[in-house]
Amino acid sequence: MLHSMDRYKYSPVAPGEIRLLSLSLTADDELCASIRHVPFDTEDPVVYSALSYVWGLSGFTVSMKCDGAILHITPTLDEALRQIIKLGDAESLWVDQICIDQQNEQDRSQQVRIMNNIYKCARKVIAYLGPSKPSTPSAVDLITRVGKIATGMAGDVFRWDNGQYDPDGLKTYEETSAERSEELGIPFNDEAAWAGFSEFYDCTWYQRIWIVQEMLPARNAVVVCGDHSVAWNLVKGAASWYHYKAQAFSKRHSRSIDGIQLTVGMELTWNIRRMYHSLPLPGD
Repeated sequence: MLHSMDRYKYSPVAPGEIRLLSLSLTADDELCASIRHVPFDTEDPVVYSALSYVWGLSGFTVSMKCDGAILHITPTLDEALRQIIKLGDAESLWVDQICIDQQNEQDRSQQVRIMNNIYKCARKVIAYLGPSKPSTPSAVDLITRVGKIATGMAGDVFRWDNGQYDPDGLKTYEETSAERSEELGIPFNDEAAWAGFSEFYDCTWYQRIWIVQEMLPARNAVVVCGDHSVAWNLVKGAASWYHYKAQAFSKRHSRSIDGIQLTVGMELTWNIRRMYHSLPLPGD
């Protein structure tokens, strides 16, 4: 039936508007979507979530019903949208691949220029890493425990302006002993859990050039891997603790992508973030 449907045709967005997506699954597990235009006011934004993910290299090979027509999306996005439905964030979602007319250069230019604000104003940013692995459940559990320890040392990364975030409480190099790791409830001798911890950060998403633009503005962000999710501030805190407090131990775990180091490097104050948002896009 899908092959007989027309290709979805975008309606132009007016200045001061964005497109939002609503999702559902049919009884036959078909992904369906509806796109609507909404006013975009940074002072009083509508409630929506925004997705951060890797497009992948497979091309637009998955067909999806959208308002009685067909949209073609990447397999990675198909996976991500199905997980988002499970999370309960399917009613108002901003996804660049769908909410921007990728075939229209003017539309792309107009929408890309406001992407900083789109992520900044989102009620939640959802970072989708990909399908879960056998190690994911134990990794998420350990990241949560380590992240809470890190948050206790540094304060709340999202409250710099209120003086409640002190990165120097965390960003000093020291070696945590095996005995101390036991006392903290994150024993280094749990090799399987720590290997999974490291594997969680060995992911292409951490290399995305747009990750700074998408995650830094977000005051509420969650990282999703398959059916599992963990708050971004815990993911970042756990990476920082592992980097600064367990360097010798961390060398036991090899990674093809050093997402831990890339995450640790994402450290800007809110004042610098505001300056970042005011910078022109490349090519301006």
